[in-house]
Amino acid sequence: HHLFKDFLSTQLTQKYSSTEIALFHMRASEWFSANGSIEEAIQHSLYAGNIEGAIDLIEEYRLAILSSNKGYMFEKWLAILPDDMVEKRPHLLLMKVWAHYFQNNFVSIPPIIAALESIVKEDKTFKQLSGEIYLFKGVFSYMKGDGPNAFTFMQQAMKLIPEKDHMIRGFTEIYFGLAGQMQGEEERVLPVLSDVVYQKSLNFERKYRVMISLIWIHIISGDLSNAATLNTQMGVASREKNEVTFNSWSLYNQGLIHLHRNELQKAITHLKQATENGLLMLRRATVDCLAALALAYCAAKNQDEAAATLDNLFQYVHSLNDPTLLEIADSCRTRLSLINERESLQPVIPMIKPTSTVGVMAIWCEIPRITLCRALIAEGSEQNLSKAEELLERYAELNKSHHNSSQLITIYCLRAVVYGKQKEYDEAFTWLRQALALARPGGFLFPFLEIGKPMQELLGRLYQTRDVDSYIETVLTAFGIDTTQLLATTSSTTA
Repeated sequence: HHLFKDFLSTQLTQKYSSTEIALFHMRASEWFSANGSIEEAIQHSLYAGNIEGAIDLIEEYRLAILSSNKGYMFEKWLAILPDDMVEKRPHLLLMKVWAHYFQNNFVSIPPIIAALESIVKEDKTFKQLSGEIYLFKGVFSYMKGDGPNAFTFMQQAMKLIPEKDHMIRGFTEIYFGLAGQMQGEEERVLPVLSDVVYQKSLNFERKYRVMISLIWIHIISGDLSNAATLNTQMGVASREKNEVTFNSWSLYNQGLIHLHRNELQKAITHLKQATENGLLMLRRATVDCLAALALAYCAAKNQDEAAATLDNLFQYVHSLNDPTLLEIADSCRTRLSLINERESLQPVIPMIKPTSTVGVMAIWCEIPRITLCRALIAEGSEQNLSKAEELLERYAELNKSHHNSSQLITIYCLRAVVYGKQKEYDEAFTWLRQALALARPGGFLFPFLEIGKPMQELLGRLYQTRDVDSYIETVLTAFGIDTTQLLATTSSTTA
């Protein structure tokens, strides 16, 4: 009980001097270290005021702590350690880089990497850290949407990071795959990653990370079937080993797959479980998971749960004090308003003023810049439709260059509606046909259904031309449209 703990602490300070208490902490640190409890050993060393001893332990076990999915501890320890000591120790600087990564604070990474490169250049004893340096140069390039540099850096990292460093090696392979996919090198990276996954006696943490890379590559490419197959395997394996973190990733991935296919109840089940686990590690992924869950509830017309999930999302982002994540939460709220059509859209548009650079859109469900386009289209004035088209054209080119079919489906759908609202139907049909062609292999439905009546009417017009992809019937059926009757109506009107 915490009161009993307080009582004992009071007795300790009354009976023993600060020097004696520090000695107790040092003995505790040595005992925990000898028995493999590194977190406790570091903590007691810090309590004892033995900063150098704590740093030695952190440096010795940094990779082991990362491998146990406890990198979140880095932020706590760095807050205690003196800045001047951190700046001189390459291992601590790398710990700082990892902390920024987990915090979604990518802009703080390049200066630290530059400092690390300078240290490694001057002191060859730290040359073994070059692999991690290339890794984060690649990660930062990927987040910026710089595919060529990202892929180059990740290839260099793959050559330098030892196979025995399971966590960092697997982490590198995640971004090697994603950067390769971004560069259109899918056929090159898939065999490499597949060979790793099916190695016998492969460390399970590395295996799961490589599987995440493969799953994301398939989702981004629009191949939901292969993504679902691999993700199911990962989910079963992670549950068997009671690996909660990787099971959370599996649940999140599966929730997104079901949402894309408009399988709303299944999406809700998986996304809800993922949020309840609360161990996605990446803050951006946790935010996206909550946003996707709110969206699934809203689409399923469960407004109470949608509102409650949105509240949870805001509570989470407010606790982090991160403006970019708050921007995503605001965007999600606007998107739900657009679906519900509960309020005038005039005050909605100013709410969304994305400040972050576009970068990579990856597999994310909630992207503020895309939601801004939705709001502009829904408002429907000539000026806002023109602005939406300008933005969507830019995002289409970006995602084409990144080979991101998943995001292109949504963007093409929205471009089609822009032209449909302007009654430029030939242009609208061009983009709609492209959206249908990309959606058909993976069974994407939600990007069409979310738009609602404007998309339904546009699909009906396109279907009546009879110059269509067969997948249009699947989408119209999901809208509740009888395609036979639709053609009969057309024939009757023509006669």
